[in-house]
Amino acid sequence: MATGGKDGTLYVRHVNDVGKVPNPIKAHAIFTGGVTALCLSKTRTTLYSAGGDGSFMAWTIGGKPNSN
Repeated sequence: MATGGKDGTLYVRHVNDVGKVPNPIKAHAIFTGGVTALCLSKTRTTLYSAGGDGSFMAWTIGGKPNSN
């Protein structure tokens, strides 16, 4: 599960990690509205995030970096 907020921070959680605090990922600027949208790839290996500043980012979830 992935969440993001107006503070620009992303959190990626695994359903089996109940009670554990995930590491924050500073992704988008606070002054432009932070994270506005999230989408996981079909294989759940890439997380796409959009920010209020119009930026779009791809994040690799585990494994090797996404060269695309």
